[in-house]
Amino acid sequence: MSNDHKVIGKSIPRLDARSKVLGEARYADDLSLPGMLYVKVVRSPHPNARIRSIDTSRARNYPGVISVLTAQDIPGEKLMGPIIKDQPVLCGEAVGYVGDAVALVGAETEQAAEEALELIKVDYEILAPVLDPFKAM
Repeated sequence: MSNDHKVIGKSIPRLDARSKVLGEARYADDLSLPGMLYVKVVRSPHPNARIRSIDTSRARNYPGVISVLTAQDIPGEKLMGPIIKDQPVLCGEAVGYVGDAVALVGAETEQAAEEALELIKVDYEILAPVLDPFKAM
């Protein structure tokens, strides 16, 4: 077997090291394009809960906000996943972990998106967390 492609134990040069060390590297957050929206996500603070209601009315009317989306605003298929489509794009009925996405705000500025995010009120029925993997099945 040839060792031409063996990388274990070899020093591999970082092609992007110089630009990163000098602070010249560009990242997605550095880009600003005409008509660009800043999107922020409302995430669940609960590991297991039913969503009773989501009130987005104040956020929808906030200056600079272009769009507010919940699961109800997504037509058609609402599940995604790389192999099995079993993850909701946005949770509409229940959340299953801390950080589950519940709503999105798209605004003209990052500040407007962050401020509108705080105006969205989600009423949860908190359920006991499932801590046993066998009970989760």
